[in-house]
Amino acid sequence: GLMDAGITYDWKVNDKHNLVLRLNVNNVLDELYIAESQTNIHTETGVDTYKGVSVANQVYFGFGRTWNFSMRFKF
Repeated sequence: GLMDAGITYDWKVNDKHNLVLRLNVNNVLDELYIAESQTNIHTETGVDTYKGVSVANQVYFGFGRTWNFSMRFKF
């Protein structure tokens, strides 16, 4: 399955200011998956399939592992 992870660090710069750092990793295990399908063609005997889905379907695969980093300054 898909797994995402994230971590946040809140650093108190002084009495009135904070710096918040955030790192997110999406699809940590770098899974190949179908994110969306435009069609719904059922599988029949003798039809080519990909993981049980008829290859005649129009599908879109999800992104592999991605990451993002953010920095926020609170004042």
